[in-house]
Amino acid sequence: MKFIKKIISSPTPPIQNVIRASDGINLAYTTFAVDKPISSMIFLHGGGAHSLAGYTFMAEQLCQKYQIATYLFDIRGHGQSGGERGHTPYIHQVWDDISSAIIFLKQNYGDIPLYLGGHSSGAGLILNYAAWAKRLPVDSYIMVAPEFGYKAPVKNELTESEHPFVTVSLPVILANAVSGFFGSSRAVTFNYSKEQIEQDGLLSGYTVNMCKAVTPSDPVTVLKNLEKPTSIFISEQDELINATKLAEFLHPILCKNPKLSFQTLKTGGHLLILESVHKQIAQYIYQLQMVKDHDIKEEFDIMHQVVNTFTLDDLTVKEQDNDSVDIIGKDNSKL
Repeated sequence: MKFIKKIISSPTPPIQNVIRASDGINLAYTTFAVDKPISSMIFLHGGGAHSLAGYTFMAEQLCQKYQIATYLFDIRGHGQSGGERGHTPYIHQVWDDISSAIIFLKQNYGDIPLYLGGHSSGAGLILNYAAWAKRLPVDSYIMVAPEFGYKAPVKNELTESEHPFVTVSLPVILANAVSGFFGSSRAVTFNYSKEQIEQDGLLSGYTVNMCKAVTPSDPVTVLKNLEKPTSIFISEQDELINATKLAEFLHPILCKNPKLSFQTLKTGGHLLILESVHKQIAQYIYQLQMVKDHDIKEEFDIMHQVVNTFTLDDLTVKEQDNDSVDIIGKDNSKL
């Protein structure tokens, strides 16, 4: 994918450390910390990527400008983490890895607020974790350019038809659904270039088990029932996800769950949003914590010029016979 090259190249990568997962696999992470953080955050990368593939600038800004200790983790089977590439032996093992990361941060930071964030498929993984009965508590979920799976019809059709991000093996998925014996078989192939795979460390594909670990099976129900504050961010220029379709998808859910919020950024793209979304994430966290810091007020004033926040007051809904909705702005223009 060409747009990956816009952000994948980075300076000398920072040093990574590891923690042990419950099954003994090493989980690599990179720390962006300050002496007296106001909060901490675990952030998970997107599909086939790793934590150093475009995520470090965002983490640096959250740490240095806003005193949010940010930990970038490589999902098992990705980057410098252990495990078979693009695979997990059990679906819930990936979710249990998140619990290991939460325990690790709680041991290091005690009772300060802890946030769980993710980008693209990493956001889908978070949604699965939020629905898992054995999840550990966090203060909030943060989802950037979220990939909510096939039950969320929000893809950019032109991008998907001309430059599909992935190629899905339906026979394998169907065979596994029937028998349950194909969890370790290749289900998805990422359309990264040979250079991106060999030099940038991106993955060529996922097995059925990994796909199921990161893909929500019922995103509407989970989003409606989220008990923790959750914020979703998307760029109007996202190449993979249509921001308007995502707004339409989320609007009836926002009506049901007041803990859920949604913002669109005018700048960025599916990956380039990572170069600017730190401001919106920081504002969201500061608002949750009711922190009043005059040093960041100017940053937030500037931010309001580039962000469009969808709230129920700004939208009206026109119900149609087929249960779909049109989302209309105050100026009567269709969003």
